Amino acid sequence: MTELLAPAGSMEAFHAAIFNGADAVYMGGKDFGARAFAENFDDEAMEKAIRTAHFHGKKVYVTVNTLIADDEMGQALDYAARLHQWGVDGILIQDLGLLYHLRRAMPRLPLHASTQMSLHNAAGVAFAAARGMRRVVLARELSLDDIAAVQAASDIELEIFIHGALCVCYSGQCLFSSMVGGRSGNRGKCAQPCRMAYTLVDEKGAAQSSESQGKYLLSPKDLVGLPEIDALYRLGVASWKIEGRMKKPEYAAITAAVYSRYLRRLEEQGTAAVDGEDMRRLLQVFNRDHCSGYWHGNPGADLMSYRRPNNRGLFLGRISRAQDGYIRLKLEQPLSLGDGVDVWVSVGGCQGFTVSKIILGGQPAEHAQAGDVVDIPSRAGRPGDRVFKTFDAPLMAGAQASYGRPREKRLDFTIEAKKGWPLTVRAVDEDGFCAEAVSDYIVSAAQTSVSDWRSVQAQLQRLGGSGYAFGALDGEMDGDIMLPASVLNRCRREVVAQLLERHCQSGPPPAWDRQALEQAKAASAPARPHPAARPRLAVIVEDEETALAALGQGISDIYVDAVGFRGYRDWDYPALQQKLQPKGGRLIPYLPQIIAQSDLTKWQSRIAFWQSLSLPALVVNNPGQLVLAREAGWQGELYGGAALNVFNAAAAALLAEEGLRRLCLSPELALNQIQRLSDWPVEKELTVQGPSQLMVSEYCPLGALLGGRSRERACAGPCRKNNRLALKDEKGYVFPLRCDKECRAHIFNSRDLCLLPDMPKLIQAGVSVLTLDLRLYPVDKAKRIMGLYALALKGPGAAAEAAGKTGDLLPEGYTKGHLYRGV
Repeated sequence: MTELLAPAGSMEAFHAAIFNGADAVYMGGKDFGARAFAENFDDEAMEKAIRTAHFHGKKVYVTVNTLIADDEMGQALDYAARLHQWGVDGILIQDLGLLYHLRRAMPRLPLHASTQMSLHNAAGVAFAAARGMRRVVLARELSLDDIAAVQAASDIELEIFIHGALCVCYSGQCLFSSMVGGRSGNRGKCAQPCRMAYTLVDEKGAAQSSESQGKYLLSPKDLVGLPEIDALYRLGVASWKIEGRMKKPEYAAITAAVYSRYLRRLEEQGTAAVDGEDMRRLLQVFNRDHCSGYWHGNPGADLMSYRRPNNRGLFLGRISRAQDGYIRLKLEQPLSLGDGVDVWVSVGGCQGFTVSKIILGGQPAEHAQAGDVVDIPSRAGRPGDRVFKTFDAPLMAGAQASYGRPREKRLDFTIEAKKGWPLTVRAVDEDGFCAEAVSDYIVSAAQTSVSDWRSVQAQLQRLGGSGYAFGALDGEMDGDIMLPASVLNRCRREVVAQLLERHCQSGPPPAWDRQALEQAKAASAPARPHPAARPRLAVIVEDEETALAALGQGISDIYVDAVGFRGYRDWDYPALQQKLQPKGGRLIPYLPQIIAQSDLTKWQSRIAFWQSLSLPALVVNNPGQLVLAREAGWQGELYGGAALNVFNAAAAALLAEEGLRRLCLSPELALNQIQRLSDWPVEKELTVQGPSQLMVSEYCPLGALLGGRSRERACAGPCRKNNRLALKDEKGYVFPLRCDKECRAHIFNSRDLCLLPDMPKLIQAGVSVLTLDLRLYPVDKAKRIMGLYALALKGPGAAAEAAGKTGDLLPEGYTKGHLYRGV
């Protein structure tokens, strides 16, 4: 049975979801959640929400899905232990180090792989399953066919998004907000730079996109699954997820109500025709225009909301007259007093207001229907301008009413009150749960007042705040007896407490290894830095000339981009191996962050081919690639790339168990954090030079804007002619854009990362492999970079000399990333 999973960013949204048909909610605490700017839940509210959900037969999943620093790991583990104690039904995690500790310390705690873990194929799901995870939230970029294939190959639960906002970058792989604004999406603080305005420009700064196309070139439409509801149901996945913890409670109420109704209908009938009114309700509560995402393949420009990055509402009509402070339009949607509308004016953008008066047929009206011609007060707009309804007052009022009053369960009582015997009170609720309380009080003859059925009911029906409403009273009661109110109240409280406890027991009781928990917290204590014994350079290259130049500089570890950008020749691995190996060069394929489900067999064959050449090592950039390499029979060394988001020592321990010998640190770590990571079981690597990649996306601006790629049209391939374009923001910063040979787009920072002046500190911090990403540099500049970094390794004096030339090397300026600011 498929579960409907709704978002809850506040207690109001929580009630809105569970009282409108959601089977489960996902929510975050005050720390460690990927939506740090939602209201979220403190400990008291979280425990109460879990108990309330279980009382109503619902589940709660809590997001602990950010990267965890070493000095935070103990706090995160204590929080997970409290959630476990409160009976949480699962927690969503991103951090591999948190996974490492939780599986040891709390083996019964259900763990879900957040979409932030970037799992996007069956190999990734297999990794999660092998590590004891119960569910994987798949990346949003999968097609329906991909999801079906992963489902067929998987032994654990799958969860997919069916409604809400889309990220233009693969979740967990985006550094745009982090590097540009210091607010990391991997730490729950994304500032959404994808919703800002950009222009596509060439190397000379000339605009390649036009105003008529729109300026929000990275802003996707919202995903709406209702038109695809039958196909989604046939996938048979465990959970349908609605995005939106940052949205209002009314959004949770309306989306949960609509999708739960269709899900129940599908369960009963196997199919469900879509009612246009339900679609209208979904779009009215929030939409940036809507689409089906990647379910039917790459939609190109049809994915994007180029003209508006925020809620656009529903088209209400075009202004036919603007006169005397009123605008006239023929309605495409119902309109009511209190509705909110936006006028998209020809000059000056968008102007919004609340409808305070409706003139229909010359008379004031409270409501008007689609097809009516109305006049409404507004100084904005001219004839021909479009008007959109962004707030539907009756719809929102109905949503608020759906969760405004607590839902109570019927509770029926039975009593046995016989003289000379203890009073017995039994209760059964509408779910069939039973409880019994036997008092110490021995029923005796009345001395003053006599108890009757009315006086007993008066005490038993005092159920306020318990979640129960009094139903009926039955049983046996002798006459002329006294039942003190205090005794009846104690019995009532006891049976209610028993019933609530039984509702809360939704799974096996929590259990944890306290010794393992304390060891985990101790392992995250600061370590003394140990300088790297043999620091050396590695390079990531895109072409053979740069690879051979690196060897000439004495750099032996040559990472070759295994996909490559358009405009470069494919690698001739045997030929390059013959040129590098005799001179001590090590040819090391550098896997991409993303390997599509449909490409797994192709990449497995490639890895097997590299194994046949006896290549010395392979760099993996996704947990699933560890599974893929094993299945391909890889026998060489395994290294971990920066895309693995290694943020703490426990993540290194987990990956060391998986056989990795070298790990590239997360680019979001600060120097003081790197210093405390000295006691590692593997080599510590850090990228120190190059334009930092900010995004990897299935959506390609080149193909969509210049190549005509859409749902109906294939891309004309403009990247084959010119793959050196960029995105320019409104402040003038230019972000290089490249398309790779599998048609994914890569966006890079506007300033190159350069840690040349900081080499001695990094070596003292224990970084033994210092990597230069040379893929975007021309060969001559790459040679200069390699020469200066090689010089910096020759001692303090040489390092100072090299650092002094940084300004000449990068006269346009550079960044040190997060080395001194962190996230």
